[in-house]
Order: sequence, then structure tokens, then C-alpha cells
Amino acid sequence: MTTACYVIDTSYLLELFRVPGHSNDIAVGLVRKKYEAAIERGDRLFVPLPCIFELGNRIAHVGDGRRRKKLAKYLFETVQSSVDRAMPWT
Repeated sequence: MTTACYVIDTSYLLELFRVPGHSNDIAVGLVRKKYEAAIERGDRLFVPLPCIFELGNRIAHVGDGRRRKKLAKYLFETVQSSVDRAMPWT
């Protein structure tokens, strides 16, 4: 079976992370379904480094400090899982 590799753009990351002001409930649901389906198939996900920087910048501008901290921690944990070579990140 062939494994697909997807390049994840900032717009998808904003929905996956549910960044206030940059995501909406309908898109969040659609993107998460695609993400979950890719994981179930064993596909690989590639996030270009500039997309991580863009996501971090959007998170840094979240007005609610608690939400900003929660999102920043989630971003850190996600990047850390990639460094640890955890699936599905490449």
C-alpha cells in the first residue's frame, strides 16, 4: 500500500489549532476530518518551517492570554512530537 504525503499549509494549521479570528467552526470540522482520515490511512504530514512560524505569529497575537498560552503550549507539543519522530508528522 502506498503512503501519501501531504504538505500542510498555514490555513489548515489555523483551523486545526482553532486560532481565534483565523478559524471557523465549519472549516475546523472539515479540516479535522481530513486530518483524522489521513492519520487512519497512515499518511505522512509535512509542515514547512515558514508555516510553523506563521502559525506561531498568529498565536502570539491572540488577545486572550489564557487561550494564547494554551495554543502556544499545543504548538510546542506538536513540534516536539515531530522532533521525536512521532506519527504522523514528517
